[in-house]
Amino acid sequence: SYFQDNKREEDGLYILAGTYIEGLYLSLNHPTIQNKKEFRNLIGQQKLFLENILELSNYMDKKPEFDDLYAKLGAIQQAYEPIPVVVKQDNAGNSNVICSYTSQQLSNLVSVVNKVRNEIIK
Repeated sequence: SYFQDNKREEDGLYILAGTYIEGLYLSLNHPTIQNKKEFRNLIGQQKLFLENILELSNYMDKKPEFDDLYAKLGAIQQAYEPIPVVVKQDNAGNSNVICSYTSQQLSNLVSVVNKVRNEIIK
C-alpha cells in the first residue's frame, strides 16, 4: 500500500520481480537445498508466485519501459510451463504444493533463470 499511496506502483513491481528472480536463482543454484525433499515443493511454490506476479502486472499500465521485464518473466514462465504443480488441501485445511519435474526440465529452468538473472545484473 506504500507504493500505491505514493503513486510508485512501478517501483514496487521492479522490487518484487527482482527479489523473486534473485531468490529463485539462489534456490536453484544451491546444491544443499536441492538435496532436500522440500526442494520440489519450493520449486512448485515459486511457479505459483510467478503466476501471482504476472497477474499483478496485469493491473498496471503497460508502459514500454516494462517490456524487458515482462519478457524476462515470460521466459521464466515458459521454462516452468511443462512442470506440473498441484495444490492439495489436507483434512486440517492446510495447503500442500506438489510439484514434479524431470532432470531435463529442472536443468532448463536453471538455465533460463541464470540467463535472466545475469542479464539483469550486467
